[in-house]
Amino acid sequence: MATLRCTAKYRKALHLPEKLPESVDNSLLGEWYANTLSIGHQQFLHYMSAMSLLSVIVPRRESRTAEQRMVEALELLLISFGSPAGPIAAQIESMQSIKHARASNRSVLASMRDQAFVARNAVYGRRASSCWEIMLDLSVMPCGALGYNNPRKVTLELLRESGAG
Repeated sequence: MATLRCTAKYRKALHLPEKLPESVDNSLLGEWYANTLSIGHQQFLHYMSAMSLLSVIVPRRESRTAEQRMVEALELLLISFGSPAGPIAAQIESMQSIKHARASNRSVLASMRDQAFVARNAVYGRRASSCWEIMLDLSVMPCGALGYNNPRKVTLELLRESGAG
């Protein structure tokens, strides 16, 4: 089971209750955080692993399929990184059941804000024109919270160390 820690904006956008119970997470990449992301007139949902700061961006259309689309995009992203198949399968399996909780880690929320800023600049600077390109751009962004490693490298290390598969 995965925990999705939601900001107030995300809870409002997806019509989730304001009061959410605490949840326990057992996914390889830890808890995930969720927020909305606006780039010009385009609306997205921004998901981030609390452990690796890996971002997954999906268009903010049909809210009832948003989290399934996030899991599908995550799987494709992990495959593109060349991650071992066993850990990918374990991560995706753990995300088939998602429990919502309130966002609580201010460090992760600050990293989300930083990455949202970089995503906007990638689009405005024409480095990225799709969710996929934004995710790839963010995956190699050095993050101070990771000791200036990037989310891609940290994600691969976490999955390889997991021993899954």
